[in-house]
Amino acid sequence: MLAVASVARLHVGGLGLAVLLLAEARTGSLADGGLAVALLSVGVAVARVGQGRLVDRVGFAALPAIVVAHAGSAALVLAAPGAVLAPAVLLLGLTAPAITVVTQWLWARDVDVRSQPRVFGLDTALQNGAFVVGPLLAGVVAGAAGPRAAIAVLVALGCAGGVGLVLVAPAAPRSTTPTARGRLWPVVDVLVAIGGLGVIYGALGIGAAAVALEAGREDVVGVVTAALFAGGIVGDLVLAPRRPDVPVGRRLRARVPILLLATALIPVAPGVVGVGVAIALTGAVLANASVTLLLDLAARASARVRAEGFGWSGATLRLGNAAGAAAAGVLAEQVDARAALAVALAGAALATAVVFGRRVQPA
Repeated sequence: MLAVASVARLHVGGLGLAVLLLAEARTGSLADGGLAVALLSVGVAVARVGQGRLVDRVGFAALPAIVVAHAGSAALVLAAPGAVLAPAVLLLGLTAPAITVVTQWLWARDVDVRSQPRVFGLDTALQNGAFVVGPLLAGVVAGAAGPRAAIAVLVALGCAGGVGLVLVAPAAPRSTTPTARGRLWPVVDVLVAIGGLGVIYGALGIGAAAVALEAGREDVVGVVTAALFAGGIVGDLVLAPRRPDVPVGRRLRARVPILLLATALIPVAPGVVGVGVAIALTGAVLANASVTLLLDLAARASARVRAEGFGWSGATLRLGNAAGAAAAGVLAEQVDARAALAVALAGAALATAVVFGRRVQPA
C-alpha cells in the first residue's frame, strides 16, 4: 500500500511545477503561472477537507469517481486557452485524489498505537520524497515533451495510484449502530500548529531559492530547495519516537523549542552551502514535529471525523505554506533573501506558542 501511495504522490509533488510551466507557456507571464499554482493549492486544500468527510462516511468507495473527475479536469486544463486556464486549474486541484488523507486514516484505524510512530514516520518520509522526485520528473518530462505532457504523465500517476489504493487497501468495517458525528474542536490547536509548520515550509522554499539567486548560484537553486525535504526524509526515518509510552504532548514540548532554534539560525548561516545545511537540519526537526502532531491528531480526534481531521491538517499545511511563501517573496524582493528566510521563524513561533499554551495530557 505504501508503494501504491508513493506512486500517486509523485503527482502531487510535481503537479505545481508542471502547471507553472504550462501557464507561463500559454500566457507568457510568470505572474500568471504563480496565480495558477496558487489556485491549484487552494483547490487541493479544499479537496482534502471534502474528501476527508467522504472517507469518514463511506471509506474510500468514492475514490474511483474522484479519479474519473480528476482525469476529466486534466483534459480541460490541457485544452483550455489562456483566458480560462485559471478556473480549469482550480478544478484540477478540487478533484485531486486525497491520497494522504486516505493513508493517514488507514494508519490511525488499523495500525497498533505502539507502531504508529514508525508507520506515520515512514509515510511522511515518502511524502517528502515525492516533493523531491516529483518536481524532477515534471522538469524532465516538460523539458523533453513540453508541460502538457508533464501534466498528462503526473495526472496518470495520480489516477493510477488512486485506483490502486482502492484495490490493495483493506475495506472499512461498516457499523450498523447509529453514532454521533463528533467534532473537530478538540484538535483545533493541532491544526493551528500544523499551519505554523506550513509557514516554515513556504518561507524556506522561497528563501532558499532567493539566497542562491542573490549569490549568483542559479545552478544550485534546486539543490538548496530540495535540502528541506531531503532533511525531512532523514528526520522521519531517524528521529521517529522510540518510546510510544511517552505522551505526545510531552514529545511536542521537547521538539518545538529545537525547531524554533533551528529556524532562528538559518538566516545567519554563512554562504549558500551553510544555508543549505541549516535548512536540511531544520527539515529533519520539522518533519519529526509534523509526524508528532499527526500522531496527536490521530489520538485525540473522534473516529467519526478523523479523516476530515487529516484533511484539515493537509489544508492548513498548504494554506500556511502559501502564507509563508507570499510573505517571503515580498521580503526577498523588498529587503533581501535573509529577511525572507526569517519568515520561517514566525511559523515556528506560532507552533511553539500553541504547544506550550495547552495543558499537557496526562500519561
